[in-house]
Formats: sequence, C-alpha cells, structure tokens
Amino acid sequence: MDLDTNPGILQDYKTVIVAGHSEYWSINAYDGVQSYLQRKGRLIVLSGNTMYWRVSFSPDGTVMECRKVDGAGAQINDPRRRVKHGTVAMGCAAG
Repeated sequence: MDLDTNPGILQDYKTVIVAGHSEYWSINAYDGVQSYLQRKGRLIVLSGNTMYWRVSFSPDGTVMECRKVDGAGAQINDPRRRVKHGTVAMGCAAG
C-alpha cells in the first residue's frame, strides 16, 4: 500500500528485494518500480507470480479490487484502460 500511495518511496534505495508472493499490483506501484529501475535502481524478486494481476484501491485504502476478466498476461486493447507491458496483467476481481 505504501508504494501505491507514494510511488517515489523507493528512490533512495540502491536495491529493493521482493521476498514474498507479491501477486497483486496497482498501476501506481508498478509505475513506482518502473521509475526506480529507469533511475538505475536494482530489483531482486525471490518469488513467482510477481505483478501477476492489476489491482486498485478505494480512496480510503480499505478495499482492494482486482478484476480477473482478461487473464494473466493478456494484452488489453480497450483505450479506457491503462495498459503496460503484455507480460503484466492489466485486467483483474478477487474471487
């Protein structure tokens, strides 16, 4: 949640380690990691299914929503959605 609300939180670190099963990512969190890597940050991922589904949060942060309608890694061409890379799922509902 910290990375979603503050995507620049990683910028002061030389290396970031993702050591858990970090499957659900928001656009803000993804953008924060992308920005960090573009600035020569290093990322070590020690798990599978990382960044597998896209999520969003309610304004107060009490609800995480993930709609699993397009399938993991599916390319979504709907212009109303923000699409990143084809290897990162951009359509996701928990359940």
